[in-house]
Amino acid sequence: MGTRVIVETFEQNGVPIHELVACGGLPEKNRLLMQIFADVTGRPIQVSASRQTPALGSAMFGAVAATQAAGGYDTIYAAAERMARLKR
Repeated sequence: MGTRVIVETFEQNGVPIHELVACGGLPEKNRLLMQIFADVTGRPIQVSASRQTPALGSAMFGAVAATQAAGGYDTIYAAAERMARLKR
């Protein structure tokens, strides 16, 4: 299933998609591919600042599991706001 079909399916089910976030080696190494994805989906593509985005996501959920009382966060949204970044 292509990226465009995935985006369209989300939107048909009430989940608006305003932009896409890419991570891993391809966004870093192949700007042309990212531009093609942006053109096909009609959405801007941001790139994660972390080179280890999957590990960062795991750390964020660990911080949520700890809860704010133990030095973590109470929601994944709060963890993402403090821990995740996009490349500029």
